[in-house]
Amino acid sequence: MSCKVLVKGVAVWQGDGFSGAVDLLIDEGRIARMGKGLSDPSAVEIRAEDWLALPGLVDLHAHLGEPGHEERESLDTGLAAAAWGGFTHVVAMPDTQPPVDTESAVQYLKERASRIRGARLLICAALTKERSGMELAELAHLAAAGACALGDAAPVEDPALMRRALQYASMLELPVFAQAADARLSGGGVAHEGSAGHWLGLPGIPASAEWIAVARELLLAEETGGRVHLQGVSTGRSVQLIREAKRRGVRVTAEVGFYHLLLDDEALADYDTRKKLMPPLRPRADGEALLEGVLDGTVDCIVTDHTPCTPEEKDAEFDVAPFGAAGLEVALPALYSRLVATGKVSWAALIEALSARPRRIAGLGEARIAEGAPCDLTLFAPGESGSVDPSRWRSKARNTPLAGERLYGRVKGIAVGRRLCGPCFEELEEVAG
Repeated sequence: MSCKVLVKGVAVWQGDGFSGAVDLLIDEGRIARMGKGLSDPSAVEIRAEDWLALPGLVDLHAHLGEPGHEERESLDTGLAAAAWGGFTHVVAMPDTQPPVDTESAVQYLKERASRIRGARLLICAALTKERSGMELAELAHLAAAGACALGDAAPVEDPALMRRALQYASMLELPVFAQAADARLSGGGVAHEGSAGHWLGLPGIPASAEWIAVARELLLAEETGGRVHLQGVSTGRSVQLIREAKRRGVRVTAEVGFYHLLLDDEALADYDTRKKLMPPLRPRADGEALLEGVLDGTVDCIVTDHTPCTPEEKDAEFDVAPFGAAGLEVALPALYSRLVATGKVSWAALIEALSARPRRIAGLGEARIAEGAPCDLTLFAPGESGSVDPSRWRSKARNTPLAGERLYGRVKGIAVGRRLCGPCFEELEEVAG
């Protein structure tokens, strides 16, 4: 949908708090006017009393399936799901078939996404050819094609290769997205190696598999001056290592999946494969340390790590089911319900972790909600509530551990450039149509 829209009575994020109720006139991809008591007979009006206008949210870590795994997710469904979840931009990982490891692959995805109604697509291109971890991809070509980051969405075992990658990527001014895991230490584990996993009889993944990988990437980034972004941070010790590295001036950023802030390893007691994540759910103390890291900026951003699986894939014994959970359409309501509404996290801290910091990492400009500014905003209704029903999602995926849970807050839509997507804009089309 692309038309002139007047959003009436919404509270706008001002950087340090929300404004009183104001009106936003959206026209041709910009906020044409902003103020109280606006009217425009040519605009379609949306009543937005008690809604919030947030700076456009950015998800730095999602698996969108296409090409090769369209039975799990496609660009059409994934970008629509991101928009319905409140994300104006989403970074797709390169773990497709074939992998996104060539200039033409990046160009194809960008061109295809430009025709899809939904969030804007950003691309993390593969760091190594065929994601094999053996030989660097043509990084300069990938950067020229428009990749915003480089990473294999899997551990790179060879430290010499990672060192060269950081050196090369630093010349391109791109971050290297590094998986915070040592695959050899993780072995065949399926859950955190601790008392809960032992009691449940599940093969363990030791926390040291993460610590060693984090320490290695921090030291290599410190030596080379490269930018490393640590994916899949899930332990308190990792947060401590990152905090110390930042104090030394290491160019490191880090992310945490939102499920790791909301659930711990004791949640596996029902053997629900939708809770089988990589990294695994850790003990509660780790979750508390991760949240503290988000609040003090050590952990830069919260991601969905949206990993769609088919019902058939997840309908298996815990040991053999694939890792991952879908999250694009539930992350914001879940974080609001569990953290903001309970007073554990402020709106300011959540916006930093879901918008401001991810934007800087991905090389996006600031999302300002101001008269004359380009549209890049998320509309959210904190007063609405409902049960999580994945059968109604835009995503093909249904594998969320929060299915059936009652959450507060509902995403109403996004406005990014000329793209107006989401429930409130869909309702407008239904009325008009």
